[in-house]
Amino acid sequence: MGYAAAELLNEMLTQNKREPERAILVQPIRVVGRLSTAAVGAKDPLIHRAVTHLLTHHSDKTCLRQLATSLPCSRSTFERRFYQSTGLSPLQSCVRFRLEEAQRLLVNTDLAAEEVAEQSGFGDILQLQVAFRKVFRQTPTQFRRYAVPAFQVRR
Repeated sequence: MGYAAAELLNEMLTQNKREPERAILVQPIRVVGRLSTAAVGAKDPLIHRAVTHLLTHHSDKTCLRQLATSLPCSRSTFERRFYQSTGLSPLQSCVRFRLEEAQRLLVNTDLAAEEVAEQSGFGDILQLQVAFRKVFRQTPTQFRRYAVPAFQVRR
């Protein structure tokens, strides 16, 4: 990428142009979520509470059951309000948060895929692989191989 940028800069300098004639498009490897991006935007206080619960407890296999029993409304009312507020079902949101955690673990640790599945809240490696393929169209191992360059030292 550095060579391509230098080549483009050289073209601009030698041809005395302020704007490049072509653009260099770089496909992002991944988007790194920060705590500030985890803000819950639901206007409904009940759904705000539910999403916050899912964000903090998604790796607990019983988080949805705990959430449903702690709410002051029926499960069907909760699921309807949740979908209206977020565009996702509670289960879809929980899986999304688990996948985000799995991605984080794959990039930042050397944990085996089985351990990533366990720590991110999937029951086993097969469940992680199925969810990963469905959303990202690749296995967790393929994602790690692509997202973490060989020279990068993981923490």
